[in-house]
Amino acid sequence: VELVAQIRSTAEYDVGDLDHYYEFLGGLRSAIELVTGRRVETVWVDTTGEVDKARSVGEAVNLWARARLLNPKWVRGMLSHGYDGAREVMKRVEYLLGHAALTKAVSEYVWEEVARTYVLNREVREEMRRHNPWALHRIVEVLYEAHKRGYWSPSEQLLDELEKVRLEVEQLLE
Repeated sequence: VELVAQIRSTAEYDVGDLDHYYEFLGGLRSAIELVTGRRVETVWVDTTGEVDKARSVGEAVNLWARARLLNPKWVRGMLSHGYDGAREVMKRVEYLLGHAALTKAVSEYVWEEVARTYVLNREVREEMRRHNPWALHRIVEVLYEAHKRGYWSPSEQLLDELEKVRLEVEQLLE
């Protein structure tokens, strides 16, 4: 086996919108690499347009992150749904961790921008804290975990900011 592919057949869901994509695609890739000892290419095939497009999973995850998760318009739209919108954002950040672990497809840029978009951006952070502080807390936890696992190397200053927000939210939750 040299290649593992996932076909996207609906515009409703993209590579970072469901946990199944990293579970199946990443799990199969990991199993094949464990058994064979060889690296396997992972490909995301988008069949939702007029022309089918095949991309590496890394390209697909980074494109999805820029188009949705890090897109200010998408962020505002999600947070306009209050508690549920913040929960949906949190789930997608958790899915990034799954992709990082199983598909090895999340760039440091994406982690950095997630921190900037949801934790360091005061307006977004406060809206998440107001609607769903548990989601904000979980996003901070996932960022820490990405750092601990070696998927992301943030600056000490950024880690200090994350810690400050984590403590503020924990105090609110207690």
